[in-house]
Amino acid sequence: MASYKLTDDEVTDFAMAANNYVKLETSYTDLLPIKKIDDCYKHTWYVSTEFDGPQSSKDGREGYDVRTARTENSANVASLVYTFEIPRVEATMAQNAGVPLWSENVGNGLRKMNANICNWITTGTNAWDKVAITGMYTGGTVCATALDAIYWSTATSAFQHANAAFGQLNGYGFKGPFHWVLSSSLRSGLNIKYGAGDPSQIEMLDPFEVPKENLIFLEGSGISTTATTRMNLYPMGSPAGDDGTWLFYKKDPNYAYVAEVMPITTTISPELDVRRQCYHGRIEWRGTVAIVQAHSICYEEQVDLVV
Repeated sequence: MASYKLTDDEVTDFAMAANNYVKLETSYTDLLPIKKIDDCYKHTWYVSTEFDGPQSSKDGREGYDVRTARTENSANVASLVYTFEIPRVEATMAQNAGVPLWSENVGNGLRKMNANICNWITTGTNAWDKVAITGMYTGGTVCATALDAIYWSTATSAFQHANAAFGQLNGYGFKGPFHWVLSSSLRSGLNIKYGAGDPSQIEMLDPFEVPKENLIFLEGSGISTTATTRMNLYPMGSPAGDDGTWLFYKKDPNYAYVAEVMPITTTISPELDVRRQCYHGRIEWRGTVAIVQAHSICYEEQVDLVV
């Protein structure tokens, strides 16, 4: 007969086995820097305003009086939560069989929650979400619209996309290294050779200050596939049109970051709920996305693979 209280080892093993699922995915922590914040409903930050250049004069007796001001911006803080109940009988069966307690079910929940956070970071909240959060796509700056007509799966095209993105961020004064997050459907295009005898375009990103370790591919939907829904939750979201999207940006907490009250946290109460004959558990993440400098993020929302 099973005990009516889970042991410390069972609770610890439960959480550890579940968290291993997140390690198999691209973690949301790979996308933007993380800043720990206190719990609140709205996270606020300040940006120093830029002023004009100095006054010129023949003898230096004239000056341009300046004073740096700060503008305030904020973002809603929201929680993502799963709750679950483990029936006493299933706990007993797991104990008798010597297998991890419900880790597969909770691990799947952690995997989807990680995808949801990635989706909020890259795209922003969805129509079914109850709190609005601006992501990198909704809070960034669109790249050259001419890229819509440069088909990704042809020679030199990915190189031209990278060149346009680098030129835009460099023009705003941002220096590399940069990060490039792309829909996974765009991976093959980067491996197309620039020309006969040339290396693949993925080998030619050094001039744009994108190290290979800063290339991240996330699953995203396209116009020919199922759109992002609560069931089919794509980390990269849905492009505005065509087959994919990308985000080219400077990863720096001064420009954009995830403000996090708590990381993905799995808890289970070791005490049996006698009335319901189950053990209660919870998975939660709480935080928001802070886009401090919109010009630090360049995006293309309508990448067309082929003519």
